[in-house]
Amino acid sequence: MAKSTKAYYVQDTNNLEGSITSAEAANAKVTVFTAGLNGSVLKSFGLTSTDAAAKTVQIFINVGGAGTDRLVAAIPVPASSGSNGTASVVDVLRHSLFPSPSYDAYGNRTLNLEAGTAVKIAATATLTSGAVITAFGEGGDF
Repeated sequence: MAKSTKAYYVQDTNNLEGSITSAEAANAKVTVFTAGLNGSVLKSFGLTSTDAAAKTVQIFINVGGAGTDRLVAAIPVPASSGSNGTASVVDVLRHSLFPSPSYDAYGNRTLNLEAGTAVKIAATATLTSGAVITAFGEGGDF
């Protein structure tokens, strides 16, 4: 098959968003991003926490959205990350424990995703009562 000579550009914004609450059981997966019909690029992916205890958040990828959830990383989230003015937001795409395979033209890590691919998160332990871990980010659909 001949290579395409077309340039592909982001057509629509597709934001990553979701949260894990203290009501979720440990290891309960929450979908935070689904790639569009022509695939997507995830450009940023942050995690904040209101929990006073550090937690570990697992990142799962389900290629195409109808297959198996694959664990791709387990990211430590320090206590009160991004919510107390001293602990930073956790940058998942640039974290040393996340194997992001792509870089954009400016050297920023990105994650290119096949159409329908789902990105999910799960805390390995139940959060403290009333605590929330929030995922947010920016992506785009082709």
